[in-house]
Amino acid sequence: MSALPLPQGTIDALEKKNRAFLWAGKDKASGAQCLVAWENVTQPKENGGLGVKNIAVQNQCLLLKLLHRLHYPADSAWATWARSEICVATLKGNLDGTHWQALRCLLPAYQSITMSKVGDGNATDF
Repeated sequence: MSALPLPQGTIDALEKKNRAFLWAGKDKASGAQCLVAWENVTQPKENGGLGVKNIAVQNQCLLLKLLHRLHYPADSAWATWARSEICVATLKGNLDGTHWQALRCLLPAYQSITMSKVGDGNATDF
């Protein structure tokens, strides 16, 4: 989940297992056993939910963490290598595939919640 975007079918299957375990303690549960809408279950406890993680949101958050690692590589060999292959501000360059497409889609969200130092301009987008 922290390296690749999960396909919607995988997310649906995992949530189905979570619901079945929570409501029936088994592999499968019927709609009659579900006492509360799943959207309410995944709300934080302070908002009246049970605090069960929404798998799709968790996946996106972990991918945003990966984007953060690209922008602030520190000791990450992967981030250092990736920065040599792509423009960090746009994620365009020599690397392509569904993984990079997913990260590119999350880039505006990452940019809206972070502030970057201009520094030498390598990671700055105007």
